[in-house]
Amino acid sequence: MQITPKTKNLAAIGSLESKDRDEAITAGAFRTALPSYGQNPPASRSRTVFTLGLASLLMAAPCAKATNSFPWGWCTWGAIAEFDNYAPSPGCDWHGDAGTWMTAAAAKHWVTSTATRGAEVNALIVWTNGGAGHVGIVSKVNRDSITVKEMNWGKQLIGAPAGWTDQAGKYSYRDLKFSSNLSTASYKFAGFIYPRKTTPYTADAVLDQQAIQDMKNLQNTNGNFGAMLQGSFGVNKNWEPDFQLRYARFRYWQGALTVFQATSKTDPKLRYTLYWEPMTQQWIGWTLVR
Repeated sequence: MQITPKTKNLAAIGSLESKDRDEAITAGAFRTALPSYGQNPPASRSRTVFTLGLASLLMAAPCAKATNSFPWGWCTWGAIAEFDNYAPSPGCDWHGDAGTWMTAAAAKHWVTSTATRGAEVNALIVWTNGGAGHVGIVSKVNRDSITVKEMNWGKQLIGAPAGWTDQAGKYSYRDLKFSSNLSTASYKFAGFIYPRKTTPYTADAVLDQQAIQDMKNLQNTNGNFGAMLQGSFGVNKNWEPDFQLRYARFRYWQGALTVFQATSKTDPKLRYTLYWEPMTQQWIGWTLVR
């Protein structure tokens, strides 16, 4: 028999306002103990500040990732703005034109692949063209194609620097067939860069990345999910005797919501997700991650 996170009267919690509902779950429902906001909560936040509600704190939390060092508006900037949401801190630590990224990322110990069928959601996809190249991020993997989210993929603007298109600073989406080797025109598929490194991490960092991926995977079953809000990820290691809790805010339809992920302390492969569906006014979960 599997042990599951305790429901803690989810029906009653569902009747609360959004910020109070988030705090109730994170604190262990109606337990009086306040949630743990990580190993080193900011000294400026007093204990009473936590009563304002988890959602408002998450929105104001500083981002732990490095600043995007690529020029705004180009494909490189757009790709890293997305990639760093899922990559371990400090995020992207290489430089250069998109066409050089496969070599540059591998030199920094990021996991890469040149196999077209190696596509994964949130992986960077790199193309070469004999020049600066191009890069995007995989947003969906289909049976015979992938969907790519990219910036500055459009028509060259007259009088603008070479490569600056009518889609500069804007995201767009393309479907690419595996049968085309994920290549278009003069842009040849070079490979994928995954949001993880080959060097070992601490056990906590591994669990953090797994939780983010579990939450992000909800996009595959619910099209209303958008990107994870930067700086919103949090951990409560003492949430339950048997489970740790991780959580993050995601864009959702016309607003945002908090997704929770519970990981068993004795068997890290045993994981669950939970979120409050605002349109149907019901909990989705706890759902076993498979």
